[in-house]
Amino acid sequence: MDSQHKINHLSLLIENGIDFFERSISQIESEPKYSIINFCAGVELILKARLLYEDWKLLIDGDTDESKFESGDFKTINFIDLIPKIKTIPGEKITKSRKNAFAKLAKHRNKIIHFYHEAHSNNKEAELAQIATEQYIGWFFLYELIKKWGNILESYSSDFLKLNSKIMQYKKYLQVKFDKIKDDITNEKKQDILYCDCIYCKFHAARKENIEEDLYNNKCRICEQNFDSLSISCPDKCGGIIEITPDNIYESQFECLNCDYIIEKDELRELLNCDPITKDNYYFKNNINCPFCGERDVVIKYETLYVCLNCLEYSDTIETCECCEEDQLGGVPEDSYNIGCEFCDGYIALHEND
Repeated sequence: MDSQHKINHLSLLIENGIDFFERSISQIESEPKYSIINFCAGVELILKARLLYEDWKLLIDGDTDESKFESGDFKTINFIDLIPKIKTIPGEKITKSRKNAFAKLAKHRNKIIHFYHEAHSNNKEAELAQIATEQYIGWFFLYELIKKWGNILESYSSDFLKLNSKIMQYKKYLQVKFDKIKDDITNEKKQDILYCDCIYCKFHAARKENIEEDLYNNKCRICEQNFDSLSISCPDKCGGIIEITPDNIYESQFECLNCDYIIEKDELRELLNCDPITKDNYYFKNNINCPFCGERDVVIKYETLYVCLNCLEYSDTIETCECCEEDQLGGVPEDSYNIGCEFCDGYIALHEND
């Protein structure tokens, strides 16, 4: 496909996606069922735009040729297959939280189309708040990708900015949910149950569950998103806490909330690593890679677990790929010698031209 045809198809796809979002926003209160369908269609089309920009063949379910693609005589892949396809593009990393948020939207869309949805229930206020919350979080994750894909979508940046402004107004529906549970949160905190601000919806409604020492899993009671965090006592012994979440883990330094003490990223690794490389073990000790964020040598041993200091995923398991012989958080695929792992293509791919 020549570049001009590609640009034309891409423009039509993006404009169609924007139109679905506009329609969804206009229907959120009057026709919530159709708002769900149109919002999900908008997400799907923007994700497809990323695939089309890379290679039109990534969009196709089955075999076709370029002439059929040009005429529209083909079947595209399903919504649930879009994320795995995008992850095959070099440099593209899709987090588990983002994947789950999109999957939740698709599940509700499918339920409406093939059965029914609770948007028709008697408790309209609660259902509207739930629908708005799902779309608010779905947009949060999509808009991060839209900003990342600026070179692809730059001609439509003002359109996406306007959509973002409109969808941010959905926070009033989330406020309704928060107002109903804020007294319950206050009572639970009096019973020493810990809460923190949600990194997604920003409400102080994420219930903290201790996993290991300073490692917590947090579930927001508003947007229902989960995220992991480290709550480290300030090394300066001021009594304050240094909070590290997926929101700030990529930064080079972290600040105490009480005394402004700074921990550098390298210091954090030294502070938490229970099994560091030393002069006595460096020869036989492997670095540990993280398949969740796709980064090498970012995993440390932390108490009884292994924790990635790039995305905060954790597991009690590491395994070694039989092909590249590198350790990986959470294990490696079966038959890794032949098919490889997140960081290598395996023996078969290496020798397919032999």
